[in-house]
Amino acid sequence: MPRGLGGRVASVDESKIPYYHGILLPDHPEFANDVEKKMLDIKNFDSRESDILLCSSMKSGSHWSLEIISMLISGSCDVTKETVLSSNLEYTRLDSFEDRPNPRIIHSHLPLKFLPAKHLEKAYKTVLVMRNPKDRLASYYFSILGKMPGLENLKWSDYFNRNKQEGVPRVYGDWFDYTLEWSKELKKNPTNIFPIFYEDLKKNFAVNVKRLGEFLGVERDASFYSEIEQKCSFEYMKKNKADDLVAIDPKGRSTLYRKGEIGDWKNLFTVAQNEQFDELLQRKMSDSMIHFQFE
Repeated sequence: MPRGLGGRVASVDESKIPYYHGILLPDHPEFANDVEKKMLDIKNFDSRESDILLCSSMKSGSHWSLEIISMLISGSCDVTKETVLSSNLEYTRLDSFEDRPNPRIIHSHLPLKFLPAKHLEKAYKTVLVMRNPKDRLASYYFSILGKMPGLENLKWSDYFNRNKQEGVPRVYGDWFDYTLEWSKELKKNPTNIFPIFYEDLKKNFAVNVKRLGEFLGVERDASFYSEIEQKCSFEYMKKNKADDLVAIDPKGRSTLYRKGEIGDWKNLFTVAQNEQFDELLQRKMSDSMIHFQFE
């Protein structure tokens, strides 16, 4: 059984999944030769004061947020050619960032402790994107379904039960650990970290994007915010924004833009599963300053 993916899917070759200090990493060429060196290079990445570090756990809205930030800093509502993969520290050759103009958007799914030390120590701008964990889990399930041999028939119940288990290495680590680390960091450094929630963007896009713009030091007029809301709508992006994840799907399918709804978890979670997850959430997140909306 693959570590952290869930289900009875023994045909997945675990030996090909990079492992580093308790977490699994993407099976990507950037990690093919020397995982230790790649991770050390990320930690020692030469951040600039103008850099915007975009952080998120997987399936939390990073593609959407990257588009919004790109439009805000460029002053153009044209759909950008920049993608999460081309901006991601894990998937990209780090020397490719050297010639990029300021301000650079640098993205990562890595836990806080593995991120560029200089950026955090100097308190450069960081945008933290979060999504309620039930919708995130449901979205992640559909995103991996059929992505690798052995996952074609992955059952939701198997996947859910696997994700309940504690102490199981997962891709990018445990979501609870990830979120608790950021909760502590937000208490220590509330000024240079901007937390933004997927649900807030869905419910009140313009207000929250304007707040994000103010954090980034960007001022735009009302017509700009109206246009950016239209260009960053789920429907518009699904139709007009290229999905670079198609390249890693065995059948060339897009799983990036599926529904994008708040509360879609209700279509998968049973009553018992919801109760179990609520108990887990209460037990592990009781000390967190981060709270989520589930519908």
